[in-house]
Amino acid sequence: MNQIIIVIIDALKLLLTLTPLVGLIWSSVTIKKKEKRKKGLYQLICSVVLAAIAYCFLISHNTWIEYNDYWILNNNIEKVQSRYGDFEYEKHGENSRVGYHVFYDNGPVMPDYLNYYYIMEYDETGNIYKVYLSAIDT
Repeated sequence: MNQIIIVIIDALKLLLTLTPLVGLIWSSVTIKKKEKRKKGLYQLICSVVLAAIAYCFLISHNTWIEYNDYWILNNNIEKVQSRYGDFEYEKHGENSRVGYHVFYDNGPVMPDYLNYYYIMEYDETGNIYKVYLSAIDT
């Protein structure tokens, strides 16, 4: 769980770093004195667009940053496997689920020494209806 927070914080740091840089690039494009008024507008537009893109990315990759939840929930097992590779965890039966290993928790503060998986539950036709992060002792 700590690594999820770290990934989110790193993404926000990247966003905060890129926003002023994009604004500076756009503001340096202005050549004429008349266009100096547009400088602030360019910076504002770039900041809003970049923030919107980062927000959409974080929302669509809510469970784990490597996997697009929206895309996965709208597809079946075969398409997910062809896009992300072979599954590292499989359980068949009444509650069929598959998953990908995301990290092993051996952090310095209260580690649980468990493997965490990005789990996808699917029905008998192979359509995924639920995704979540789960600790599995293997």
